[in-house]
Formats: sequence, structure tokens, C-alpha cells
Amino acid sequence: MNRESQGNTIQLILDGQNFFHELRNQLEAVRLSPVADNTYVRLAFWEAEHNLNLQSPTAGPTLETALKWVANVGHRVEIILWKPSALSRRFDPTLSVPVYNTNLATMNTLHGYNNNLIQVYFEEYKGWIAGISTHQKIAIFSIGGVFRVLIGGINLARFYWDSDTHPCAAPYAPHAGMDGNSCHDAAVLIRGPATLDVEREWLRRWNKQYYLTPRNQIKGNIANNPISANGATVNVVTTNSESWAGREADIQALLIRKISRATNYIYLENYAFCDPGLVWAICKRLREHRTLKVIVMIPHRHFELHPFNYLARIAYAKLALTNCITFSSNGNQIFRRDCQTYKISENLNIWSTSESILSTVRNRWLESDSVSFRRRIDRNTTTVRLSDITSFDGGIRFYTPARRIGGALHWIYIHSKLALIDDETAFIGTSNFSYRSMVYDGEIGICISNGQTVRNIRNTLFAHWGLNVADVRTNWDREVRRFQVGVGNGLGVVNLNITDLDRYPFPVAAGGAIRNDDTNRQYKYLNYTYY
Repeated sequence: MNRESQGNTIQLILDGQNFFHELRNQLEAVRLSPVADNTYVRLAFWEAEHNLNLQSPTAGPTLETALKWVANVGHRVEIILWKPSALSRRFDPTLSVPVYNTNLATMNTLHGYNNNLIQVYFEEYKGWIAGISTHQKIAIFSIGGVFRVLIGGINLARFYWDSDTHPCAAPYAPHAGMDGNSCHDAAVLIRGPATLDVEREWLRRWNKQYYLTPRNQIKGNIANNPISANGATVNVVTTNSESWAGREADIQALLIRKISRATNYIYLENYAFCDPGLVWAICKRLREHRTLKVIVMIPHRHFELHPFNYLARIAYAKLALTNCITFSSNGNQIFRRDCQTYKISENLNIWSTSESILSTVRNRWLESDSVSFRRRIDRNTTTVRLSDITSFDGGIRFYTPARRIGGALHWIYIHSKLALIDDETAFIGTSNFSYRSMVYDGEIGICISNGQTVRNIRNTLFAHWGLNVADVRTNWDREVRRFQVGVGNGLGVVNLNITDLDRYPFPVAAGGAIRNDDTNRQYKYLNYTYY
């Protein structure tokens, strides 16, 4: 789906505390409203803990209590929760089994409450690859048909509780008892006609309950959610592979189209950055506009996000090789200007969305991706694997956020899914910038096209990281260096070298062997689901 509307009002929401407070406030607004057919709550989440506290990490009404308060006065609450498939639970138990148990407990606690005023649909995603997920996070609040909608990366789970100052300490930090790290995420509160497009996607999913007779579904209308004269143009876009007749890869297509027009900067902030389509688009634009500033913010290696750290390393190499001055591998420094030939080779295919289902099954972990070059002094062409490159001079850099406390850096876990392009486009949604999220998982995103709105988002976000960046191309690296050499406490950003990312897709076993051979059933499953 890619549906465009004009005249929308957008409010950026950063981090769990602000998100959960907004969720609580919107639920309370519905509870205090007169009972009517067009007053209701509709939720759809990848994960939802019924005992999640909404006031603070350890106190206040829980999600269960707040939803039951809404139902107790006569309002309808309808919830969609992801049901991990049996295949997911078997081959990916570390992730899928806990989410399955959490969502099942929430369904058992809420479904049927107060004469079915609360209904829960435990939805298994019927995509064309077994075991994938519906990763959307949608919250719709209708009061007399007037909508407020929340879209973003935050699940309804205690892991995401964090203040926007990222104190890296209890009670906010999800790992406070271990390493004291924080969790960063982003969402938007939307008003206007785009909310109707979000509800359209929610209803598509809800009405998959063909084995039931869904009650007559009230829908929003434009009369109650009119265009605002000074509002933003918004595209509501999705990824969806539930139709065998064709896939929706509209998030990827829209981002590639916006990237192809970038002239000033591209800022990406994501849990995972490795989608070959996005990497290819940025490389192409860098060749066309060599002064284009590209900033990629990802989690630090500290969080051991296998295999995404490895995939980010390959993406980093492809982007940096596009406009670097030199690169080093196996102890040798290669100057680009000395090369007569210079070519990046990719393994098997470029993973375009036109590939068949077999493209995912036959993939390997890009071990053969390489750069081939021949210097003027060489007789033969040399080929170097991208994973063997150890440094760059010039070219783009990846970055990660941190908080300095008493001279020590505490890494901040990035879970956000956000892109800014040229102070003209902002994307915030549920999709990681990975092949899985771009091509076959169930995702939703909001693409905002309005200069003032995007500048406000950029200014808020950069201020959040403690950066005073008037011009992204000229000020960004200066502000990053200032934080890295500073001694004061507070939030900031540090740059990553390619050696800060994993050289192999999975942890290395004794003797240096990579634990990803084709005889490993779990590896073969993860081979196409982790992307």
C-alpha cells in the first residue's frame, strides 16, 4: 500500500516514557468520552505485555487496567497481536517463543472482557515465506470519529521503557542490572486524513478472520478528519507478502525514490541497516553527488546483534568504497587514484524485489562480496573480500549514540526506524532497513513531505543527541568530534570504524571456523528469516 494525503499534523515522540504516557493519555481521553459507535480503540502490535506499566517502569496503571477501564464505560477495544508460527517457535525459539507466550497471555487476559467489548485477534502472518512476522505497531484512538494514531518502532513491552535523556540507569534502562544501557526509539502521533489510511491497513488485517463473522466494522471518514491548511503531505506505506499474486514492497520503493533525489544529506537511524536495495540506491546517489553527506546510526557491537553487525559491515564497505580516497586490507593501503580498474562484485544477486522466493533460499551470507582492482603498477587484478577490509580514508562513516557518565561511555541501544533526507522527507515506521522488512515481513511506515515539519523533526532529534548542527554537511562531524574528545557528562554520538563491526555473520567457534555451514538446520532457516 502507498496512499498519499495532504494536510496532516505530525508530532514526533521519542523514547518509551513519552510514548507510553501518550498512549495512556489517549486511552484516558477515549474513556472519558460519551459512548458511541465511532468511539473506540484499535491496536495492532508485534508484542504486547498486558502487565506493562504506563505511568512509570514500575508503577501506575497497567496496559490491561487501562484497556479494561475503556471497556468498563462501554467503549469497544479491538486488538491484533502477532502469533509466531510453529516453524518460528521451533527454529527461532529465543525470539519467537517468548513473544508467543507474552501475546498469548495478553489475549487470554483480555479477550472477551465485559461481554466482548474487548476482542483480541491472535494473527498468524500468512506471508509467502513460512515463519515470518507481522511487525506493525499501530494504535488508533477514535473519539466521535475524530482520529489520533500512533505509529513507530515501540512495542508494548517493558524493554522499551526509557526516558529521552537516556540515563543508562534504573529504573529506565532495560539492562540496568547488567550493563546499564538504554533503549532509543521513535514514533509519531498523526492527525488528519492519513489516519484513515492507517485504519484501512488495520481493517485489512482484522477482516482476515474468515472463520468468524466479524461484527459490523465502523470506519473513519474524511468529514471528521479533514485536511489542515498548513499540514504535511503523508504517504502511508507498507510491506506485505500475504498475497501470492504479488508483494507490496512500497516502503523500499518509496525510500529508494527519495534517496535518488537527495542532494544534501541522508540520515538513517535503525536497528539494522543491510537491505541491498537501499545500499545500492545510496551508492548510486553518492556516485552522482559526491558531496552528499550520508549518516548511518546503528547499535554498537556491544549488543551482539548477530548477524546484523556483520551485514552492517558489508553495507559499510560498499558505501565507503563508493567515494573513499584509500582503503586498507591485509596490511596494504590502496589509493583509489592509482587504480585503472575498480569494481565491487556482489554475491549471487542484488536481492531486488523482482527476485523469486528462491532468491532467499539460495542466499549465503555475502561471503563472496568483494572489490576487484588493478593499479597501474600491477600486472594482475587483485580481489579482496569486503569483510577483509580494515580501514578507509575518506568515504562515509557509521555512527552510534552513547552517554558519557563519569568519563565512561555507556552505549545506547537503537531500536528506531527513521530516515531524514534533505530536510524535505522524514520516514518513521516499524520497518528495519533490512531485506526482510523491506520485502516480505508485514510493516508500516509514515513518509512525511513538508520542509518545516521535517526540519522540526531533524532539529528535535539532533538536539536529543546533544548536537548543535545548523548544517548537516559541514557541522555534523565537528559536533561528533567535540563529543568524542570531551570530558563532560551527557548524550552524544561517536563514529564507528569498520573494524568495530563483526567480520563474520555469527560468533566464531574455536579455531576460527564460522558456525554457518549448510548442514546446520537452524542456520538454513535463519539464512532467509534474519535478513
